[in-house]
Amino acid sequence: MKKIIVITSILLMGYAGKAQTINGIKMSELDKKYVIIRGVQKGFSATKLTITLDFGQNDNIWKTNKTMTVRDKEGKKIVFLGMADALNFLAKYGYKLNSAIAIQGVYEFIMEKTEI
Repeated sequence: MKKIIVITSILLMGYAGKAQTINGIKMSELDKKYVIIRGVQKGFSATKLTITLDFGQNDNIWKTNKTMTVRDKEGKKIVFLGMADALNFLAKYGYKLNSAIAIQGVYEFIMEKTEI
């Protein structure tokens, strides 16, 4: 049992240590005061969301998923399990919840960085 715990801990530490980026910028180096976590319902599902992060990056309708998704060190898209998962992710980088809005299947959490 102890071996399983040790192995799991090592794997989780390896995942957490990877440099997450958004639009090519490391999350640890993001110097923006505000970030919006946006969750949009997929189709008619009440539980499945497409979650993106908006910090004012240059974006257009055709590249939204490329410039607004968080990627790991290998460039693979990080999938959040829900809005709370994305909220906890940004909290690790010094952001706190400022306000939350939910309108017709679109959820937005406005996050504010405590220090820049």
